[in-house]
Amino acid sequence: MSFGYFDQLDEKSLDAIRNHKYIKHGESFLEPTLYHWWTYFLKFVPLTISPNMLTLIGSCILFSSTLLFLYFSRQMTIQVPWWVNIYGAFAMFAYQTFDAIDGMQARRLNAGSPLGEVFDHGCDAFAVLFSMINLGCATRMVGNDYFMYAIWCSFLELYVIHWTNYVTGSFHFSR
Repeated sequence: MSFGYFDQLDEKSLDAIRNHKYIKHGESFLEPTLYHWWTYFLKFVPLTISPNMLTLIGSCILFSSTLLFLYFSRQMTIQVPWWVNIYGAFAMFAYQTFDAIDGMQARRLNAGSPLGEVFDHGCDAFAVLFSMINLGCATRMVGNDYFMYAIWCSFLELYVIHWTNYVTGSFHFSR
């Protein structure tokens, strides 16, 4: 039976995927403060909800704010109503909360997997795109060179973080 791309992986690579463990070093600047909120919020999450569903819920909330921004400012040059900015801020906070608790839920259910990590980081990549679109609509800086630098820096950061994980085998965060 052929699996396309997986036919190219040797047995050593497949074993590495099977035995993968998520390793993280350090913490972000806000993580110690937000950790209390995340643990409180996690108490209300039923054990029947999978970690990937939490990731998807957070991503959908953020995507809904992007759709709202684009509805009111298709060219990203028109000022959106004030409440759209408030919803955008709420959506970003909700996305970050769900992104944080998905890993906590995975550990709580002993349901962590390499596929779940790929799904989580794939949603993170889309979240960078959605948040940049939201920022562009909120600030109306789309035609500005500085905004393009901000977009490139955001995607470069995402690439470097994942490249570092590939090389070292763990995620490194620092203040």
